[in-house]
Amino acid sequence: MAIVEPGAGPQVAHPPVITTDGRLAAPAEEFALDSFEARGRVRSFGVGLLLSFLTLGIYPMVWYYKLNAELQHVGIGRGDPQLSASRPAKSLAAWIFGAALLGIPNVLSLHGFTQRIARAEAVAGIPHQQRLNATGAFLLMFPFGFLIVTQLVFYYRITEHQNRILRAAGAPRLTG
Repeated sequence: MAIVEPGAGPQVAHPPVITTDGRLAAPAEEFALDSFEARGRVRSFGVGLLLSFLTLGIYPMVWYYKLNAELQHVGIGRGDPQLSASRPAKSLAAWIFGAALLGIPNVLSLHGFTQRIARAEAVAGIPHQQRLNATGAFLLMFPFGFLIVTQLVFYYRITEHQNRILRAAGAPRLTG
């Protein structure tokens, strides 16, 4: 795989993908995030939701780890010491095992996660008015996280913002 600058190099032909509602879906986009060959992949809300059900709740843990790792690599690639110092495995462990400690690690991990999303958007150069309101996202999940609708809205918004970060911060990866 070769890393190219946005808009440079040959375009790769992908077979068309049709969504369940009959629309033409964009192929999966993949971006280089730092000099260590770390990659970030644009994710689909619908595919993630389906995987969450098919894996009986395992995929959200994979999703949480991967998003935290991508945020760390955005920090490494952009020279941000705060983002690059984050620890995806530690965040995941707090999220998984936090219930045993009255949920306090879960809350702290979620708060840190929303803060990292907002910081990565700033580092990637996304205009302030388009960035995630980290406090609002955190407050959406903290008191109301037990509601399925709240979880779906949170998951959708985070996926949307993470995809925006990858497109702004990463160089497209083209295969050839």
